[in-house]
Amino acid sequence: MTASTLWKYFYQNKTYYKSDKTHKNAWCHGCLDARKRVMIELDASKVRAGLISGGRSQEELDKAALACVDPIAGKAERMKTHVKQCKNMSDDERTLALLSATKAAPRLPSQNITGPSTFRVAPISSPVTSAATHVQVVSTAGKNSNSNPIRRSRSLYDNSLASGGGVRSLAKNLSPSDLQDEFSADLCRLLIELNTAWAAADRPGLHRFIHKWVGPEVAVQDRRILSGRVLDKEVKKVEAAIRLIVQGKLATGECDGWKNVAKSNVITSLMTVDNVPYLIQTHDVTRDPKTGDHLLKLVLEDLALMEKLYGVQAQFPWLIALLCWAHQINLIVGDVLGVRGSVTDDINHALEVVKWFNNHGTALELLRQEQVLTFSRSFWALILPPSLDGLPLPCCHASLKAQAASSTFWTRNEDRLILCAGAKEELKEKARQIQG
Repeated sequence: MTASTLWKYFYQNKTYYKSDKTHKNAWCHGCLDARKRVMIELDASKVRAGLISGGRSQEELDKAALACVDPIAGKAERMKTHVKQCKNMSDDERTLALLSATKAAPRLPSQNITGPSTFRVAPISSPVTSAATHVQVVSTAGKNSNSNPIRRSRSLYDNSLASGGGVRSLAKNLSPSDLQDEFSADLCRLLIELNTAWAAADRPGLHRFIHKWVGPEVAVQDRRILSGRVLDKEVKKVEAAIRLIVQGKLATGECDGWKNVAKSNVITSLMTVDNVPYLIQTHDVTRDPKTGDHLLKLVLEDLALMEKLYGVQAQFPWLIALLCWAHQINLIVGDVLGVRGSVTDDINHALEVVKWFNNHGTALELLRQEQVLTFSRSFWALILPPSLDGLPLPCCHASLKAQAASSTFWTRNEDRLILCAGAKEELKEKARQIQG
């Protein structure tokens, strides 16, 4: 393995590493680009705050990034180790870098291939570096070839027929422990993406499938390991990636509460940066008091977490925006009704009246005819007000309009209304209660 194949992932300026007069300084392109993105965002926030008139030039950013990022020695092993551990490189870039740093294996026997095949790398710029991140395989074998079909699909990471499969190629470049860790991390993300229960990792069928189609080089770890240690590492990776994106920017914090499928009361907070939402934390408040003071305590804790973990800026922390006025009105009305119990009784009776008329078509049609006579060919529908919608006032207005026509209406149609209620005595008694 030589360092020449890895230099496209690193920057050098002809300076030597410390006292080493043989190997030059090497700066990772991914680390430099990540640092420059942070500095660009910090400059933009200062411009918005009026502290500076403009951001730094590209040359100034390059110099500042080189000063902030520590170089490594331009040795093949040191560069390979950095590629394995770098958090600013994508998994695709890392795999390609490791594969390119490995000497080509012997070619397979040619009796299975009757026509020549060529393979080329199609470069696609990634958000972090300009290195190629996609391998495109183009075969020039004859269409009438009698070669045996490849029974096993090959990984996109393989850049030659001699690789022998994706996991075998990775096994040549990664230690057994690193190979197992990478496989477990990918399996963890796959289960989450497919919305599959962690218990699937303990099913014998999955173990047989992995052993047959992937190989014995890796094993499916216990569900408690995947949902514990492995998941924790993936969460840290996501948090680090989010921090690189949002650090130094202004964020809008939000929170909302609901009951999950387990009927637990939860409150989840998120922050929005550049119109992109990021989940922050979920609190189980089933046993906690449902008060404004406790909610404020959770909000302040999450605000401190946003600043500490993600490095976002807090501007106007005293400003609280109550976005959903339907929720706020619902809370206020609930407090008023809790003080005046008689109002609650009247509302419950009015709801029963609305339900009864809506469930008896004949009675509802008689009420509509009475409204048409009373209000010059106009009538109002009886609608049950939803719990958290913006319709309570129109519904109450319509109910009052209908009530104005119901006094004389019930007197003239009492017998017919009781009759349409049903033949049973309890149904007739229910109609009389509606009248009262």
